[in-house]
Amino acid sequence: MTVLPRPTELDEPRGVPPLDAASPPAGSDPSTSLTDASPPAGSHPDTTVTTQSSGRLAPPPPRLAPPVPVVTRIAPAARPTRVPADPAAHAAAHGRVAEHGEVYVRLPQGGEHQVGTWAAGDPVQAFAFYGVKYADMLTDIEVTLVRIQEGRGRPEDATRLAARYAEQSQQPTCVGDLAALDAALSDLAAAAAEAVNRIAAERAEQRAAALIERTELVERAEALAESTAWRATGEEFRTLVAQWQSGTRLDRSAEQALWQRLARARATFDRRRKAHFTELTRSQAEGRSARAALVARAEALSTSRDWAATARAFRDIVTEWKAAPRASREDEQRLWQRLSAAQRTFFDARTAALAASAQASASSLAARTAVVARAEALLPCTDPAAAMTALRALTEEYSQCAPLPPKERQACDRRLRAVEEAIRTAARRDHQRTDPAKAERARTTLRLLGGRLERLRADLQTATTDEQRTRLTSDIAQQQALVDAAEAALADFLRP
Repeated sequence: MTVLPRPTELDEPRGVPPLDAASPPAGSDPSTSLTDASPPAGSHPDTTVTTQSSGRLAPPPPRLAPPVPVVTRIAPAARPTRVPADPAAHAAAHGRVAEHGEVYVRLPQGGEHQVGTWAAGDPVQAFAFYGVKYADMLTDIEVTLVRIQEGRGRPEDATRLAARYAEQSQQPTCVGDLAALDAALSDLAAAAAEAVNRIAAERAEQRAAALIERTELVERAEALAESTAWRATGEEFRTLVAQWQSGTRLDRSAEQALWQRLARARATFDRRRKAHFTELTRSQAEGRSARAALVARAEALSTSRDWAATARAFRDIVTEWKAAPRASREDEQRLWQRLSAAQRTFFDARTAALAASAQASASSLAARTAVVARAEALLPCTDPAAAMTALRALTEEYSQCAPLPPKERQACDRRLRAVEEAIRTAARRDHQRTDPAKAERARTTLRLLGGRLERLRADLQTATTDEQRTRLTSDIAQQQALVDAAEAALADFLRP
């Protein structure tokens, strides 16, 4: 690759932008890759403007600025034909390099103009350098012309481009056919003027259509002024305003009159909506206060351990919540979450307490049943004193067991009391059998009853009347029964 020497300061006059700023990249199609003043694909012509000299985006116009009408595309023009295929050879045919390196271009009106100085190197390289600059300028003009003819460019940008290149062509800095360059600039200026006229006609048609469209927007807005669908109507008003702002501008007087009608309709709707939501806010404030009081009651009850009464109180709170005035959705959700949290705190505690109580009851029932079974194993007892001592120890162990529900506790208590009563009965019998005083009293009683029986029998032997014998016989039978009972009691005391 041959490296071209840097041109001298004469090649690029100060204050004049380089003519090859818009040249296409090497190897690309000039009709598609050259940077010009047309907007990027997909952008609005009024909002994206690329400056020819710097490539930076110009600031967008105001939002309500009239958009450039869509330009009707015409049949595509032929590819540029005035751009030389060999820029170096073309430059050599229309210029020369002097002995000391001065580079000249022939003017259409005759004579020459020095475009720069080639400090060193082959003159062919000078023709290549300045010929490429000429080809780039002509390519830029031709491509812009094609875009204008196809309706893809802005006539204003094309006019500015033609004026800038025409000014630069007065002091050329390239070597080539300047007459062809002037002809290309004339064609570009003519095409731009034609496009301007065509756009003006189309803009007039668009303004007529815009008047009909904006009148329809205003009529729709006036029909919505009395609507009660607050959210949907507010969105539709915003859509109408956005459509108004994006539409084509009208004459100032006509547009102002229509806008005032739309603004009045929107103001009417806004006043009605404001009054509605003011009342709604007041009602929601009452609902928020009522529901906040219910939540405070619920939170105060969340630590209660009176399970039955508190559960009924929570049911009453939920019933009052349903009957209370509505609050805003956010407030209701926030307060309901607090109420639900208070309910969960209470009912989780109740569930845990009941579960723990059930588990403790099951353990206590098993322990008490085991103690009662061990107490029942003491029966029948042959040593009431030892059995009573063991029963006292079991009773103490029984009293240390965890509480039970009343029904289950009473069943275990009855079984334990039955064992205790049986041991006490056995102890009483044993005491009676081993008490000497009671045995002696039994013997005395038997002697007395026996002596009375003998006297009755003696009286029966001496009785003289049947009545006496009958009465004595009955008394003897009764007395014999008493003697038999006394003998049995004495035998019980004496039984080992």
